[in-house]
Amino acid sequence: MPLARKQIVQVGRYIPEKNQLQTVEAFAYVARVEPEANLLLCDVIENLAYHKAVIDRVAELGLQNRVTIEGPQTNVAQILSASTVYAMPSSFEAHSVGFLETLALFAFAGNFATVQLLDTSDAVAYGRALLEAVAAAHDTPAQRLHVADHGGSLSGDRAAARSTPRRDDRR
Repeated sequence: MPLARKQIVQVGRYIPEKNQLQTVEAFAYVARVEPEANLLLCDVIENLAYHKAVIDRVAELGLQNRVTIEGPQTNVAQILSASTVYAMPSSFEAHSVGFLETLALFAFAGNFATVQLLDTSDAVAYGRALLEAVAAAHDTPAQRLHVADHGGSLSGDRAAARSTPRRDDRR
């Protein structure tokens, strides 16, 4: 069953270590290629200056109609189950409680079968991974995009999760 929206979500406190700005930069790449994709950022606004920087960058990139920036949410399970991709580019934790909760939710909900870890400091590579995940989940022509291997390796704990259809779901 196709998802209603091509939504990428990042749930995490607004602090530089959670790297919402990296996700916005990567989403700028996605937005150029996938006109139906949207980004949702939400959680506690811990660092007001960083939160403002995220809002300002979204405006600078002209993505106000494609990126939703919210505070804390009480319906996280519904948000995650309605999303195509969960991004977690944290630079100071190997995984978060939110990431583990997301894996548990998707394991039961069946929205994705695998997780990919990648270096998110390269906005284009990160954007390509997000785009590929959105395309795969929605079985669009963009699904056949080739994501080039930049020869990079994981840098610290920076990682992003992406959805991939189960092998038997691929066409």
